[in-house]
Amino acid sequence: ALNKEQFNVRDAVHASHIRVADVETALDIKKQLDSGVNFSALSLQHSLDSVSDLGYFKRGMMPQAIEDAAFSLNASQVSAPIRTPQGWHILLVHRRLQSPSGVQLTFEDVRATLERELREKRVKIALAEHVALLKNHSRIQIMD
Repeated sequence: ALNKEQFNVRDAVHASHIRVADVETALDIKKQLDSGVNFSALSLQHSLDSVSDLGYFKRGMMPQAIEDAAFSLNASQVSAPIRTPQGWHILLVHRRLQSPSGVQLTFEDVRATLERELREKRVKIALAEHVALLKNHSRIQIMD
């Protein structure tokens, strides 16, 4: 369950990413970004993900390599290509929040994060239901 305290953050990043399968494509995209090509346009054209906005995230919410890159950048900065088990990523940091007492994020601030979490939860539920359906309609025989 979500509560308001989850969205009172001391250190958070709002970022988008472009995920591709290989380093060559990632390096080409980074080169285009460095020459002024629009991040959103490149994301629509190349990203393996249908949604590029990662929303706000705190430390511990993303793979370590993405977290390290995101928290090392300032607003409007673009990362070098980052390798994860899911592929190669390039991040664009939109906003960085840092406050010793914390900042309460608004609904609009966390909309992308909530949408991502709901999508992930729906996929997990659908997968579990599909696996249960397969198990119920399958005859499994163990052969020695």
